[in-house]
Amino acid sequence: MTLLLLFILTLLLVEGIGTASSESQLAANQQYFQRAFEAAQGGLATGLQRLARSETAALPIRFTLARDGSDSDGSETQLLLAATDNVPAGYSAGRFVARHYEIRSRGRSTRAARSDLVQGAVRVEPVTGAAAEGPP
Repeated sequence: MTLLLLFILTLLLVEGIGTASSESQLAANQQYFQRAFEAAQGGLATGLQRLARSETAALPIRFTLARDGSDSDGSETQLLLAATDNVPAGYSAGRFVARHYEIRSRGRSTRAARSDLVQGAVRVEPVTGAAAEGPP
């Protein structure tokens, strides 16, 4: 009887250790995914800053960000021109154009954790070149 009770307690202990180990791995994987997500968000923020500074002359723009002190954490980001639309008729018709941009960012972290984020942005910009020269 004592031997049976000892055997059952041993099985419960082994199962408890296995469960704790699995939960620890799941928590670590969640942390790695969160780091990848934050890296991707950083790439989107940098892409929006570049768009705000009008760094759109040579599209598509690709850049890589690395997290301080980490070889595995970072992001790769693309800034693309998705479409160009004319501004609706009115006082500015023919003088301005709406450019639709797409920012794609892939964050990465340890254990192949990654997060892909996409964000759109629209800028109303003056028409450049011969198309800008027309009646006011």
